[in-house]
Amino acid sequence: MTLMLPSFNARTGDVLAELPATSPAAVDAACEAAAAAFPLWQAATGAERAALLRGLAAALEADREALVPLADQETALGPVRLNGELDRTAFQLRRFADIAERGEPFAFVDDPAVAGAPPAG
Repeated sequence: MTLMLPSFNARTGDVLAELPATSPAAVDAACEAAAAAFPLWQAATGAERAALLRGLAAALEADREALVPLADQETALGPVRLNGELDRTAFQLRRFADIAERGEPFAFVDDPAVAGAPPAG
């Protein structure tokens, strides 16, 4: 018997979908696939890493029309907040792409803490 996990509408409590739980064997297979892929990623150039990161950002933006309403149903955070989160994530992915392209993914950056509560601190 497959364990099913419900996804709930955060506003109504209604079940949106019943999703099958991932089996331990599937988790093991995913971990093994990730470990097998690591040497290829480790050997990737900054340009190759940047291309992947930019592709991920573009894919998020391209799927915005489906992702934001679904995330809103599941979280009730609202489309304004969720569009902002998607924009922030795409921005960060592109920033990481720029850093990788410059060959700086492993450079040490001293970014000292700023006193105070966010957004100042």
